[in-house]
Amino acid sequence: MRDYLISSAVCGLAAALAAFIFCKVKRYKASKTLYIVLFAAYIAAVICLTLISGGKESSRRYQLVPFITLISNISIHNYSYIVQTIGSIVMFIPMGILVGLKKREL
Repeated sequence: MRDYLISSAVCGLAAALAAFIFCKVKRYKASKTLYIVLFAAYIAAVICLTLISGGKESSRRYQLVPFITLISNISIHNYSYIVQTIGSIVMFIPMGILVGLKKREL
């Protein structure tokens, strides 16, 4: 799991660096550059964390039926669904903040 998080962080940093170079070439203002860099890093990290399977977790499968894991965990009294739900909420908090900042500029 640790390697998986590190690879997500590396994806985010690579995207941030690419976005920073792009913004410098386009000569954007510092505030717009910061927003684009943060947004690119966040999106890349979320994509790596959710879609790209890690080395030891190569048996990971995609679940396309909504809430099936939650329902199965509740039925066998496995309370890992609480951690999974809180993790999903925390993972998307930066998206709300970044979209709110962008909307405020318009």
